[in-house]
Amino acid sequence: MSRFNIYKFLANFVIKNSKIIIILTAILTAVFGFLATKLGIDSDILKIAPQDSDIIQVLNEENKILQGNDILITAFYLEEDSNPNEIAQKFYTEMNKIDSFSGFTETDLSFLLSFGFVSISNTDVINSISQSVEGLLNVIKTANPYDFKTIDYINDTLKQIYSLEDELSNDQNANMLKSYYALSPNGEIMIMGSFFEEPPTNIDYVNDLIPKVRKITDEITNEFGIRTGLTNDYISQYEANQTVSEDFFVTTIISVFLIILVFIIAFGGVTTSGIVFSGLIISMVLTLGVSQVVFGELNIITSFVAAITLGLGIDYGIHIVTHLVTEYKEKNDFKEALTITYETSFMPLLFGVMTTIIVFLTLILMRLPAFTEMAIMSSFGLVIFFLVMIIFIPAFMYLVRKKIKIGNLVVYVNRLFKKLGYLIPKNGTVIKWIIIPFSILFVVFGIINVLHFSYTPPGMISENSKSVQVGQDISEYFGTETFNSMKYIIRIDEDPDAIAAELLSLGVIDSVESLPEIIEKQIGNFSDLKTKIGGLSETIKNPIVVSLLKKHNLYSESIKIVDIASKSNDLYQFSLNLLEVLPDNLKSNFFFEKDNKKYMVLEINSSIDIWSDNGIKIFFDALGDKSDRIAGYPKAMYKIMEVVRQRFVLPMVISFSIIFLLTFVSRRNIFEALEAFIGLFTSSAAAFGVGYFLGIDATFVTMLTFPLIFGIGVDGYIHIFHAIDEDITHYWHTLKSVTLSFLTSILTFASFQISRGDLLKEFSLNMIISIGLVWVFTVLMIPAFRGKILIGNWNKKLNKKDAD
Repeated sequence: MSRFNIYKFLANFVIKNSKIIIILTAILTAVFGFLATKLGIDSDILKIAPQDSDIIQVLNEENKILQGNDILITAFYLEEDSNPNEIAQKFYTEMNKIDSFSGFTETDLSFLLSFGFVSISNTDVINSISQSVEGLLNVIKTANPYDFKTIDYINDTLKQIYSLEDELSNDQNANMLKSYYALSPNGEIMIMGSFFEEPPTNIDYVNDLIPKVRKITDEITNEFGIRTGLTNDYISQYEANQTVSEDFFVTTIISVFLIILVFIIAFGGVTTSGIVFSGLIISMVLTLGVSQVVFGELNIITSFVAAITLGLGIDYGIHIVTHLVTEYKEKNDFKEALTITYETSFMPLLFGVMTTIIVFLTLILMRLPAFTEMAIMSSFGLVIFFLVMIIFIPAFMYLVRKKIKIGNLVVYVNRLFKKLGYLIPKNGTVIKWIIIPFSILFVVFGIINVLHFSYTPPGMISENSKSVQVGQDISEYFGTETFNSMKYIIRIDEDPDAIAAELLSLGVIDSVESLPEIIEKQIGNFSDLKTKIGGLSETIKNPIVVSLLKKHNLYSESIKIVDIASKSNDLYQFSLNLLEVLPDNLKSNFFFEKDNKKYMVLEINSSIDIWSDNGIKIFFDALGDKSDRIAGYPKAMYKIMEVVRQRFVLPMVISFSIIFLLTFVSRRNIFEALEAFIGLFTSSAAAFGVGYFLGIDATFVTMLTFPLIFGIGVDGYIHIFHAIDEDITHYWHTLKSVTLSFLTSILTFASFQISRGDLLKEFSLNMIISIGLVWVFTVLMIPAFRGKILIGNWNKKLNKKDAD
């Protein structure tokens, strides 16, 4: 069977079974559309790595040991007449109605100590109790049972104690609440920390929890006339997930709208544009439905795969519709028009989708689940788009073929590309001399950008988001860098001072503090403290005083600290003794035991911002082998980015090789294969060069530009190569279809610019620049290098027209 007959058979099949194809497509769309509604999104960046990898296992173990990190911090912006106790009471009452709420943290060590010594060590209360009790005891010892004055004195003393007890009873709840909140030094912000049964990494749980907490804070705002806000991991995960979900929906809708707008302009027919629109929606729904079946949810990378496949998949529709509409209007025979369309477009499109899929599948070699899911999802997504555009679109167009019209604007568009088809090769020399020097310049800076791979990608949420602002306010008002501090683990038998000196000498650490230093920063000189509490330590040993204090929730850890301080000879001994009364979730942040070995936790603060300008790489590279002693998220993030950077190399090299080989097999021309490879690599690298000047770093997301551009761009090269081999008419028609193809891809990625997170904005801008450069190298440079051949073909066509 000849190749032409194969295409004729396919055309006959589509036309004969057009209604069945549409009905079957509608059924599949309904089924998978329902499944697509169940598709969730998990924006946790740590899911890039395998959850059973050493990086994640170590992180989980560290989080388990260093308890108390998963806290939702609520900030209350107080007014001058605000009563912190009343606000805390309202929040306490409402939060306890949430089933999964575990309790409030006693904020942090600084609060525990400062509140303990400032409030509880107020000697008026304790000394009042002490004097009354001691006076009573002394009277009883010397009492004459027949002395009525003595009895009156005892009665008066007891009344004083009972009166004091009543006063303490009234303040009992307030004393409890005060252990749950902290006030900034200027009294303008109050914070409370909440624990929950599930960690912030449980996205479904977080999505259910945060709206409940926000409802409570909104009630407090309305009732007390103050502003409130949330910060830390729970709200960050929630906002990131909501941002990704909303951006996914909005960008997809905008992409479809822009693409249809281009179709209306390019083809001038509402019917044709409507058919393409239905094809896009069907392809997208089927892709998302299959994704739900295969993966259950999207990750931080696959969350924008739908838009990517939309930008890639529409290319197939553009080439089919462009040729089919043109041929149908010329031949006025739909079967013949479809056969010719398949003959001229099917193999290049099939080759294009195969090469793109192969390029995506190379990402599996990274052995990272997020990239593997992207490779698989993109692959079956492209297959779905290809089948819909190749079969469904022609079947639909056949049923409404009489309504297919070409608007007047299309005539002008065709004239434009016909003229470009002549002017480009004619001015090829000028074009080459302009483009090549600039390309070399930007490629150099692009390589520099890539070699300085950034470990600090911009966030999924905006830096102006409320949770980020709340965190910054707390750091500013409390005068602390708590949100940027890190934990450094040492053995208990190591010298913390020597280690601190060594760390400070690295030039990237601003401060190193152990428990004694943290305590001293809060309470001042230890000897002064002992002098202050000297008398108190004896008073609180009195059993009646202790009983009364305990009864009214005044005998807290802070009271115990008074006794511990009195027994300690120095600050270091006081710090070790203090561990006896610290809550477990707080104690493990300073000392813990593992495998029968004891460890001390130092708190270090970086002298650079580790979350911007590649700070995390600079910081951990400076630490070298010592970086393994850092505990928590920053170290895990650094190691994940290091793995991503290293594992990007293999799939890129293989994808480059495959594109070169497949282009050679398709064209049987090594020079064309080399030309395509150089053009695609130059387009990608030069885009990073432009990004270098725009402040767009090479990150784990923007690096996807290389495989994506090779997948998107190779189709254009193949189509242009084939068109030049055919004739002038096919050549300028292909210029139009390739341009529209790249334009729709650009518009798809341009829709990401309305996303709230900078991560997608930078990625989309890099892709827009790259696709624009691919257009330059395909539509301009290829004809420019073949100027003599194309001008000769134009002259032959003009001579033939004159002869006719």
